[in-house]
Amino acid sequence: MNDAQVLAALGFGNGKITGALSAAFTLATRLTSDPEASLTATGTFVIRNGSFPGMDFKSNLAQIAQLASINVPTGETRFSYFGGDLRIARERGYSNELRLLATGITGTARAASASIGP
Repeated sequence: MNDAQVLAALGFGNGKITGALSAAFTLATRLTSDPEASLTATGTFVIRNGSFPGMDFKSNLAQIAQLASINVPTGETRFSYFGGDLRIARERGYSNELRLLATGITGTARAASASIGP
């Protein structure tokens, strides 16, 4: 498992993200033939002043906004804050709350889960 797989599993395009990461996690695994399968983790993270290369949230919003005749700028999605809690168990990632603060966009996702791995 790597960070690109986790991000892709959570729906973040090509699995790439830029920015300054701060995180506090507790990790555990059993020493078996497949340590990834028994990996557990809990903690929080925040990425500040970054972007999702190749992912354009505003463009998608702009297409929806055109129907309502609202002008929304498009381009790379840059953000000041992306973070929340994360728990990994049984090869799945879970979060009670993820928050995104970007220019013109504020979003919160609650009770999200995603598969991790190929």
